[in-house]
Amino acid sequence: MSWINLEQPLGGHPVSWWALYTGLISYGLIGLLFAGEWLVRQRVRRFE
Repeated sequence: MSWINLEQPLGGHPVSWWALYTGLISYGLIGLLFAGEWLVRQRVRRFE
């Protein structure tokens, strides 16, 4: 019963896909966001 409840929100995809997204892809996207923010801050500091 709990397996059915886990698969329904994922659109029928295996739970391993959700684990991949939450464990790898989301952290990569967060890292890109922080790197982009750091680059913007470095450029703003140069012009002040």
